[in-house]
Formats: sequence, C-alpha cells, structure tokens
Amino acid sequence: MRLSDFIVESTGELVSAFEQRAGSPAAAQKTPGTDMLRESAAATLHAVALDMQAQPAGQDADAPHAHTEAASAAPELLKVAGGHALARFNAGFTIHQLVDEYRALRASVARHWLPHGEAGDHERLAELVRFNESIDKALMEAVSRYTEAVAHARDTLIGVLGHDLRNPLGSITMSAQYLLRTEGMQPAQTKAAFRVLSSAERMRRMVEDLLDYTRTRLGKGLPVRRAPVHLEPVLRQAVEELEALHPGRSLALRCSGELEGSFDGARLAQMLSNLISNAIQHGDGASPVDILVDGADDTLAITVRNQGPPIPAALHAQIFRPLLRNAAPRASNSVASSGLGLGLFIAREIARAHGGQIRLDSSDEAGTSFSVQLPRR
Repeated sequence: MRLSDFIVESTGELVSAFEQRAGSPAAAQKTPGTDMLRESAAATLHAVALDMQAQPAGQDADAPHAHTEAASAAPELLKVAGGHALARFNAGFTIHQLVDEYRALRASVARHWLPHGEAGDHERLAELVRFNESIDKALMEAVSRYTEAVAHARDTLIGVLGHDLRNPLGSITMSAQYLLRTEGMQPAQTKAAFRVLSSAERMRRMVEDLLDYTRTRLGKGLPVRRAPVHLEPVLRQAVEELEALHPGRSLALRCSGELEGSFDGARLAQMLSNLISNAIQHGDGASPVDILVDGADDTLAITVRNQGPPIPAALHAQIFRPLLRNAAPRASNSVASSGLGLGLFIAREIARAHGGQIRLDSSDEAGTSFSVQLPRR
C-alpha cells in the first residue's frame, strides 16, 4: 500500500495519535465550535495525500527533487496550510506551537505506517521522502502566512497607536505653549514649561515616524505633494528647530546654487531633520554638524556630515533598515538616542519618493556623511 493511500484510509487513527503527541495549548481551549486541532489535522493529512499522489505527466518520480519542484501539483495543500496558520494565529497559538504540530503530525504518520505493508526498503524509503517533502511544503507555507499575519497585526497596532497619540500630544503642546505666553511666571516655571514643550516635540516626531513607517509597511507608501518651493527658508527652519532642541550643538548650514524646484518642502525638511538628528546622536559632540545644500542643473544635493567613529563597512548595507537602533558606533560625548530607529529609514523613503537616492560614506579621515541626490522635478 502506498503511503498516500494509507494516510487516507487511516486518517482517524493518525489524528488520534497526533492529538496525543501534540496536546492542546491553552489558547485552543478558548476557541468555540468544533475541535480545531482534530479538524485541521485531518484536513492537512488529506491535502498531503493529494500532494503526494500528484505527479506531473512525463516527470521521472526518481529524479532528484522531482516532487519538491512540483510545488503547485496539489494547490489544496498550500491553501489548507495557509488557512491552518491563520486559524492558529487568531486562536493565540505561538509559532513554536504551530511548528510543533507539524512535528507531531510527521512523527505520528511515520510511526504508524512503518509496521504496515510488505514493500521493499527502497520503495518505503521513497514514500517517506515524498511524505516529508509534502509536509515541508505545508510547513513552509504555514510559517510564511503566520509571520505575515504577525507583521500585519504589529504594523496595524503601531499605526493605530501613533494615530491615537496625536490628540493627547497636541493638548500637551498647546498647554505648554499657553504657559510660556503667560505673564508673571517664575524662571523655574518657564524652564519647566519649555522642557514639557521640548519633550512633546520629540514625541511628536516619534509619532510621525511611526505613522510613516506604518504607511510604508502596509503598502501605501509615503505621500509626497510636489509644488514649486524655494528650499532654503524651509530647510533653515528645520535646522533652527533642532538648534533649539540641542542648544549645546553647533549646526552649520551652507546653501549654494539654485534651490528652487518642484518638491514636497515639508517632507524634505523632515528628511533633513532625521539626518541631522542621527548626526547629533552618533557624532562627536565637540565638532559641528555640517549641512551642505547645493542646487546645480537639474539636481539638488543635500549632505549632512559629522565627525566621530566611522560606521563599519559591514553595517552600511543595514543602516537604513527600520527599527534598527544603535547599530553604528557612537562617540563618547554624543547624545543618547531618544528615537525609534526609524529616522534613516524614513529619510531614505522620502528621497525615493522624490525619485532620488541617498548614499552613506564613512571614514576616520572624512567623518560620516549622508548624501542625498534629488531630481529638481
């Protein structure tokens, strides 16, 4: 008897053995309706049997990887595996519990099938190989769908959190601004109100970073609204805001060339602010941060340079990854990071949304610089 036929005929016995091996996580006990553990195991076994029986016409069953390459031979397997993974995710199973179910299913089938039949060792081994290939395909699909569900849930949570934080944060900002305009405040009170306003501004930047990150992760992309703009006053305001937040740091802005063009000024100010904040956090606090803006021909170039320990070449490829904090070495007198590890990622996305690119250069001699090249239109 072929293993696929044995699976179909012995499904009930195999599922019972599987239940004993897999157990039932506490989360499953809270799930109403039918026994999801037994039901999904039976569906998976049926789909595995179909996948094992599927063999493309003219393909040599003994050829290396013949069955593995036939990934679409029985599409039902991938459908069942994906649905199984989403059901487990919604029921509160961990990915470890999901993988453990496939381990238990594999072991249950192998142990119950080996004592049956009189086929030769080579044939039985080939059947087991095909069974394991089908199980592996199902497992890969299940893990893929589970991790996609986790990522989507995480990104949705981040987006909702960022959106809902804006209202109370706006109230804090307006209250602090009101206090600063109030006459008769003592110096200590004025200083405290300024601290509240400064902290609220940092929080606002983090919230905006969260919302931008969520847009990119959910496939919406960063919204860019191009319009004719002269960038020097826009970028200078961004620099002045950071000077107010970091009164002990020297920020040297130098503009040259033609700085008018079709850009989203607010987005470019955000990009520049993120690059400068990164330079402040990681650079040498005793050295100025140089910001060079140059417009030539049809290109706008923005460079932010700081002194300090160079970023190792091994980190260059991952420096723009989201939620990656403290990857680069930091100077001993630099500012501790208060961000989420999204600044460089969002800076790169803003450059890309404008049809441009951003490049990192870092060495002991020249320091670390992020250079952005943007088309004027």
